[in-house]
Amino acid sequence: MKPFSLILLLLSLSGSILLGILYIKQQKLIPKEKQQAYIDHLLQTHVCMQSLYSPLILKPGTNVKDEYNRSFSLDSIITSTPGEKLVFRFTENNCIDCIKAELLHLEKIAPVIGKDNIILLASYTGTNDLKLFRKAYNPPFSIYNTPLESLAGNQLEDANLPYYFVLNKDLSPHLLFIPEKTLAELTEQYYKMMTDYVTHKALFSDQKLAANETTIFFPDTTHNLNQLKPGRHIETKFPFRNTGNAPLLIKLVKPDCGCTIAEYPRYAIKPGDSASIDITYTTGETGYFSRQIKVYSNSIKSPAVLKLYGKVYDN
Repeated sequence: MKPFSLILLLLSLSGSILLGILYIKQQKLIPKEKQQAYIDHLLQTHVCMQSLYSPLILKPGTNVKDEYNRSFSLDSIITSTPGEKLVFRFTENNCIDCIKAELLHLEKIAPVIGKDNIILLASYTGTNDLKLFRKAYNPPFSIYNTPLESLAGNQLEDANLPYYFVLNKDLSPHLLFIPEKTLAELTEQYYKMMTDYVTHKALFSDQKLAANETTIFFPDTTHNLNQLKPGRHIETKFPFRNTGNAPLLIKLVKPDCGCTIAEYPRYAIKPGDSASIDITYTTGETGYFSRQIKVYSNSIKSPAVLKLYGKVYDN
């Protein structure tokens, strides 16, 4: 595909996603509590389509240089710490304000992902340009310079846009995403998705840790939310404790409805320690409701099933 055609395709795809978000927010036919689920679906479509139409290929043995002009193989950098890495790719030809905006976003998610799991992969022609970039913007991440020819033949490079991808130890890029100002909500969802994805990959890359089974105990697995009015956001917690002898890893918490949002620990919970699954439920139409949330972990009995129930009424 020619560079100009690729740009038109990406712009068309982005426009379609933007129209989809506007439609979701404006159409009363889509319940408010389900809008987030629709946006999540659009994000997954956006990521998949960009990866399909503009696949990224990294050549084996790709070498990069840091700001001190020291040479490293890219695979040695990726495998230096456990887990996959979130890579922000940009060049000296990209919009500097766009790059600065993304650095601010990365700094926000770094405490959760871990700054060692974020890599800046740039292309500058001057030998001191990386030092100047570091001095000007002081990013708290590793930054490496790679010649443009190392990524020659990749259609996305020809589009002259900064972008993200996730890189594993086999140098197989995936989950490609191009941040865009007009798609702020979609971009925010990508950051959240990558935070969850990279954090869990890093955690579960420790095979010895992930292989150990333990037990999880919920004092209460059912919450009666009683009578509620429509359109309310109700928060509740399900405390639990690691009652086994190995660290407890929460792999995934999966509600059965887009009206239910779950937050859970993204770290290993030591034996004897406690934490909680935090739930936000958005009430919908009037009538009785019952929701399930499945908690997947390295517990012997997984998944654990949590339940919410109650009644929505309208005076």
